[in-house]
Amino acid sequence: MKLKRKDGKSVKKYYSYKENHRVVGGVKQKRCYRCRRWKPQSLYYKRRRSKDGLYVWCKECANKATNNCRRQRKLAERK
Repeated sequence: MKLKRKDGKSVKKYYSYKENHRVVGGVKQKRCYRCRRWKPQSLYYKRRRSKDGLYVWCKECANKATNNCRRQRKLAERK
């Protein structure tokens, strides 16, 4: 969700810890910042410096981004 200021520029909305974490049926879940889906915490890479110890994107989205970046670098090398 993008918010707009009075001058028309967009503002990034930051979510609190409670808005991105929940427990359903005894399974801890987290919302992915990229695909916005709730997924179990086991589907996230570990990251020491974050509050919950997990990366902000799920493994699936992180892998897609990495593969896309690698593909674009290879194309740039060929040109």
